[in-house]
Amino acid sequence: MRLFRILILVLFIILYANCTRQSEKNLGDSVQNRKFKIQNFDNFTLIHIRDAWQNASDANFKYILSESLSNVPDSLNGYKFIKTPVRRVIVFSTTHVGFLLEIEEGNSIIAASGRNYIYDEGLKNKVKKNEIKEIGFAPGINYESIIELKPDVIFIYGLESSVTGIVSRLESVGIQSVIIGDYLENHPLGKMEWIKVFSAFYNKEKLADSIFNMASEKYHDLCSLVTEKVESRPTVMLGLPWKDSWNMAGGRSFTAKLIHDAGGNYLWSDNNSEEFLPLAIESVIQTSLNSDCWLNTGSARSLNDIIQRDKRYKAFNAWKTHSMYNNDKQFNGEANNFWEKGVVEPHIILRDMIKIFHPEIIPDKELVYYRKLE
Repeated sequence: MRLFRILILVLFIILYANCTRQSEKNLGDSVQNRKFKIQNFDNFTLIHIRDAWQNASDANFKYILSESLSNVPDSLNGYKFIKTPVRRVIVFSTTHVGFLLEIEEGNSIIAASGRNYIYDEGLKNKVKKNEIKEIGFAPGINYESIIELKPDVIFIYGLESSVTGIVSRLESVGIQSVIIGDYLENHPLGKMEWIKVFSAFYNKEKLADSIFNMASEKYHDLCSLVTEKVESRPTVMLGLPWKDSWNMAGGRSFTAKLIHDAGGNYLWSDNNSEEFLPLAIESVIQTSLNSDCWLNTGSARSLNDIIQRDKRYKAFNAWKTHSMYNNDKQFNGEANNFWEKGVVEPHIILRDMIKIFHPEIIPDKELVYYRKLE
């Protein structure tokens, strides 16, 4: 019996290796990212999602996509299978909406967690007509509504391992879900590259590749411009405190990377964290009192709003020089397009930041996602 099991294991390895070689021969190298990997075979696609939530260790998931389960080798039948192309999907984040709109599949959205936070005008009209349903937020998700809607797949995300409970409950009623970890990427292009994951569910990989390559080229061109033109970097601070702490982006975070690439000197760049740092308010004030620029001020929409929070902010150099900018230029009272369309336009966000830090480099462009506080 033991020998038989060994033979079966060897056979599986041979079959899988053969499939991989066949894929590389016919379709080139697999797409690789820090948090995902896509392998394209002749008649199916295998998607690997790694470390799917914050501080995850060995939280890995595999999904097989194909028009028919008969296209999948028996040796891979244990993986989650999703029939493609999908037509009816549910999303748990507005960034998911941004990805789907970019590959022209926004109309496949039949429900959302937080539908009122959708910015796109066309989808907003569908929300008003109740053509896009609300399924609630964890842990109060409306599973009955989800079952009635019969989605082909649900794109979800999780901040911690409890998301697996949602996945299991959905699977128990025959509904497949895919854990999306785009928010974990610490590079703007790494985050945008998740468009390739979404496109695989619609058989639109070539379109996604084209969109990504164009944005990537523009992003790198802007980085080169900064390297060539910038001689000094303004110091930059972020955000506002919440209750008794100031959640500051880590020095290896998505936002810190944008600031660096735009020619700014992030005051917490020497920190090695990719996540938010809960800092004491007094410590942040001491560190950033003389900062040249202040970004991402949350719900504060004016200079007066800032000092209403704490009169000490009036002493900040950035407040005195009116060098304060928020990423809410495209905010309609409920939804902020920075978190929707911005996910697929990292080059535009980078250009905004360059214009803020070094307006002389890009004098002929208006800010798209950012605006100056007055």
